[in-house]
Amino acid sequence: MAEVRCWALWDMDEPSNISPSALGVSEELTRDIDCWSEEFDSL
Repeated sequence: MAEVRCWALWDMDEPSNISPSALGVSEELTRDIDCWSEEFDSL
């Protein structure tokens, strides 16, 4: 779930904002998530 001015991801079991870098995914995917979030915030 996206949220303006937050990291792009939320934990739905315990509502908390999650940094993409904390997910253990590739750096490329982390960058892609961050870029998507920045684009979302710019709308």
